[in-house]
Amino acid sequence: MTLVIPFAPGGTADAAMRVIGPRLSRHLGHPVVVENKPGAGGVVGTQFVARATGDGHTQLVGSAGNAITSALSTQLPYDFEKDLLPVTQIASVPGVLVVQSSLPVKSVKDLVTLLKAEPGARSFGSPGQGTSVHMAGELFQHMTGTRMLHVPYRGASNALTDLLGGQLDLMFPALAAAQPYIKSGKVRALAVTGKARTSLAPDLPTVAEAGIPHYEVGAWIGLFAPAGIAQPVVDRAQGAMGKVLAEPDTSRALLAIGVEPQHGTQAEFRQLVRAETARWAGLIREMKTRGTL
Repeated sequence: MTLVIPFAPGGTADAAMRVIGPRLSRHLGHPVVVENKPGAGGVVGTQFVARATGDGHTQLVGSAGNAITSALSTQLPYDFEKDLLPVTQIASVPGVLVVQSSLPVKSVKDLVTLLKAEPGARSFGSPGQGTSVHMAGELFQHMTGTRMLHVPYRGASNALTDLLGGQLDLMFPALAAAQPYIKSGKVRALAVTGKARTSLAPDLPTVAEAGIPHYEVGAWIGLFAPAGIAQPVVDRAQGAMGKVLAEPDTSRALLAIGVEPQHGTQAEFRQLVRAETARWAGLIREMKTRGTL
């Protein structure tokens, strides 16, 4: 089995699957290869899996970014809802708002004040157009009435490198990717982007708690297969993933890199994907109508 990650190495999904891949191989009884196919904000790798044969040998490690991209663009070379089948959720991934350490802000309110004083002068990075990291920044601007320059990269690690180097002012990455730099003081964390605080950084408030009511951007990782795959193959992959995630050492290894294991039924994951796609589609329509996207 080849598990395709549609982003460059070094991101959260990549780190999580390096933990999960060998363990999944043991449960399935055959090799599991993790392969990165970055490009176009995840479109290249997603298209590759969408066009693969439905024998279960090629599957996608998808994310909230896939739901966002399908809502954001009507020109994709695939139909995310029709061409890819949700198999199982793998994890939830807390996001975080971080700023470069030299930026003179200590809180979300400070940041909003700075951005309003300098409209368009500050930049935020993302792993690509339509990713959850990108949309976290767009939603932030939309809800605060601020304006920033979005700079897309081919992967989260590339964007973080420029944030550390001072080429970017802020970012909304996965906590997993930013945690080492937060701990070392190279970047400053202001808040987490989810609905609730995370046990991985319990002292950080949510963006909503920090002064932007109702702000919420949740991220997740899940397995998708090409449409037409036989249900027994789906059931086997879903069951094997559940066994892997239930292992205490797997859970510890994922939590150590800032990823919270999350597993359920195929139906539950399908419902999550549909709800996320609908939520982002509604927000994107509103933002386009207001001219903020």
